[in-house]
Amino acid sequence: MSFSIKNLIILVLFFSFINSVDIKDNKNQKLNNKEKECNPVEDCNSCTFEELKTIDECQVTGYKKKMKCLNKNNEEKVYYESCNENTRINSVYIFLIICIIIFFCSYKYQKTQKDLTLKNLMVKLSILKN
Repeated sequence: MSFSIKNLIILVLFFSFINSVDIKDNKNQKLNNKEKECNPVEDCNSCTFEELKTIDECQVTGYKKKMKCLNKNNEEKVYYESCNENTRINSVYIFLIICIIIFFCSYKYQKTQKDLTLKNLMVKLSILKN
């Protein structure tokens, strides 16, 4: 199986495209359109296991942003909005980078071993000819 650098770059770009797709919840969009003013209370954080079971917005991407909104009656309400975590490197990228590093290290090691074997073979053949 040959793996060219071009295929590897295409694979990395594909994974980065998949991760950058912004998934939005229609329910949250409708709520925010009805609201007068919304301010984020917390940054985009990963949901806990309990929140994944209870908060619908957590089930979309696994991340939530807490928002405080003023409705038409100037009452403050707290909503959760689904979001994507873009500030930290995703664990998939870390895994992909580690796999690429291991691939190149093993490739270099095998290439040097092959070159050494061929060199030793050539030396032995030259000794036999003499």
